[in-house]
Amino acid sequence: MTTATIVVRGAAVFFSVVFRDADKNPVNPATAQLRIAYAVAKAATVAELPLVSDGDVTWNATWDSGPADSGMVAWWAQSGDPPKSATQGTLKLEANLANPQS
Repeated sequence: MTTATIVVRGAAVFFSVVFRDADKNPVNPATAQLRIAYAVAKAATVAELPLVSDGDVTWNATWDSGPADSGMVAWWAQSGDPPKSATQGTLKLEANLANPQS
């Protein structure tokens, strides 16, 4: 069983991704993108963010969780060619009654 990372709404969420080829070796593609699926006022929303290379094999992006409803957030990252690679995950966004949406 996998447990999701818990994030408090309003936090900046930092994503760091290493893409791998079929042999599990790190690859450094020309471009990469991150998609984040979440709800805002109970409406399905998707944010698309460019991932920025650190100059080696790690790609990074930051997402503002402030507008999102509490609940599960899914993310998916894909590298551009060459070579095509993807990874995905989930996190749980929590907010108590004192935590306003921004």
